[in-house]
Amino acid sequence: MSLSKSYNITAQNLANRREFVGLDDKTLNVLSGLHGWSQRVSKKLVRDLYDHQFACTGTRDFYERFASEHGVDLQTLRAHLESNQAAYFTGIFAEAARGSGFDLDYLEQRLTVGKTNNQDDLPLKWFLGSYIELQNLTRKYLFRSFPHRPFYRAKVERALFAIYNYDMQAITDAYCIDLVDSLGIDIQQMIELQGDYDITDNFSSVKAFMNDLVGNLASTSEALNKSSEALADSAGTLAGQSQSQASSLQAAAAAIVHINESVSATSRNAEKANDITTNSSTLEDGSEGDSVVSTMNQISESSKQISNITTLIEEIAFRTNLLALNAAVEAARAGEHGRGFNIVASEVGQLAQRSSQAAQEIKGLIEEGGAKVEEGVSSVEKIAQMISDIANASREQTAGITEITNTVNDIDASTQSNAQQTEMMNNLARELSDQAANVSTMVQKLKRAA
Repeated sequence: MSLSKSYNITAQNLANRREFVGLDDKTLNVLSGLHGWSQRVSKKLVRDLYDHQFACTGTRDFYERFASEHGVDLQTLRAHLESNQAAYFTGIFAEAARGSGFDLDYLEQRLTVGKTNNQDDLPLKWFLGSYIELQNLTRKYLFRSFPHRPFYRAKVERALFAIYNYDMQAITDAYCIDLVDSLGIDIQQMIELQGDYDITDNFSSVKAFMNDLVGNLASTSEALNKSSEALADSAGTLAGQSQSQASSLQAAAAAIVHINESVSATSRNAEKANDITTNSSTLEDGSEGDSVVSTMNQISESSKQISNITTLIEEIAFRTNLLALNAAVEAARAGEHGRGFNIVASEVGQLAQRSSQAAQEIKGLIEEGGAKVEEGVSSVEKIAQMISDIANASREQTAGITEITNTVNDIDASTQSNAQQTEMMNNLARELSDQAANVSTMVQKLKRAA
């Protein structure tokens, strides 16, 4: 799309521009006959124009920077500028000779120059100032060519200056529109064109839009600044809490490790006790004996056997006593001859009674020992069962605490990761707060500029 079309410049509103600067048919007729003259003086006139520009500090500095940035030497750049300017000067007279009335095609060329000047970062002051110098040089060369025709020179000057004004309008419009576009602002989207007006007739809409934009940006910036400060405060608090939680969890993990070690030691001791109650101690020759419970059962069984033997001894003593009584009776019958036998029988009877009495005492002691042995067996079995239960419970506790330890370690790792993430969020919040402050500063500058 052409620039004139995108700017909504039509034949009708272009006629308004020509009317304003006095660009009419008389002007065209004055210039149409001077095409040959323009070709004769253009090179000298343009050389004088750029002698002035390259002699001035501001314009010379610009051209030197431009040449350096684009990798050309200054003389080559000047030669290119003079060639274009000479073509522009003679083109004015050629356009008048064609009788086109400096229409949209001519205006498109001037709009392109304005856009290019902005893209080349040529300061508008130097460009507009060059037209003043161009007017002075025009007078100079007209005077040299027509020294005795002052009225004719005045008509030519008036016609040329109308063209210069016409061109400066178009170039300045394109420069300003492209400048706004280069800021990322699409003028066409913010202006509602009404009637036969070009885009420059509606710059008031651009100003209103920019004022609203800056106002909304200021409100948004203030809200963003407050939100970022609140986020930074919250992130700082959360970071502190996460660090505290991580420290507490590390302490808890260390305590659980200590408890786990204690329970493991208890479990090992319970296992040893269970082994001791289950198996007898190792003999000196290294062979294993019977279990304590089995040994006690054997003792109880032996006690029962001894009790049976003492019962048998008691029966023997009873019968011996009977035999002694019978012997005493027979000795009494024998009279004097049986006295010695009677004494022996009496002694045997006493021994039998004493044997019977001793057997009864032994039997009592053995029965009492057997009862105690049976009671001991029962107690040992209960203790062994209790120790076995303790060992099983210790194993379960060890497994449970190991699982808890693993879980706490996982939670500790997650908490450490969360603490790191929280610290990152805290840093981002501070960065966001700094950026919000920068935005607020830029908005303040925009507000001052608006």
